[in-house]
Amino acid sequence: MKKIIICLIMLCSLAVQAKEFTEVVEISGKNKSQLYSSAREWFAETFKSAEDVLQMDDSIAGKLIGKGMGDITVKSGMVPVSFNYDFTVKVFIKEGKYKYIIQDIAVISEGIRTNYEDYEAAKEKFKNKKKRVAFFDEILNSIDSDMTQIVVSLKTKMKGIEDDW
Repeated sequence: MKKIIICLIMLCSLAVQAKEFTEVVEISGKNKSQLYSSAREWFAETFKSAEDVLQMDDSIAGKLIGKGMGDITVKSGMVPVSFNYDFTVKVFIKEGKYKYIIQDIAVISEGIRTNYEDYEAAKEKFKNKKKRVAFFDEILNSIDSDMTQIVVSLKTKMKGIEDDW
């Protein structure tokens, strides 16, 4: 079943704009060093191994880039189907502000990596097949929900008060 779904998605890929979560967030009262430290701590707390996740860690340039993974379970008819997905998280830091970008989101099933955008294209291609569209929607909504939680946790950590014990 998974193989059929993956093949259908790959066959109906269209030129769709890449899915991306991004924002510039201003944080008054925090300098670049404090924001960098908060972002680095967030990576360590959010992912199992920040050292394995981080692909770039440059405190001078104020850049942190990591590759994250997650998993979702959705129903295909009455049967739960589990998928892994991966994504890239970039955090750029300047005095009093930071920018995050979450991009390159892809679902991984049976060793095949399918871009988020291909699922959106598949929804359009199969718009007359309600069950299939509902299945694709469930995958995309689950990933969107996870990405929203990641953004909320990053924002919370970045605006947090430094513990001056």
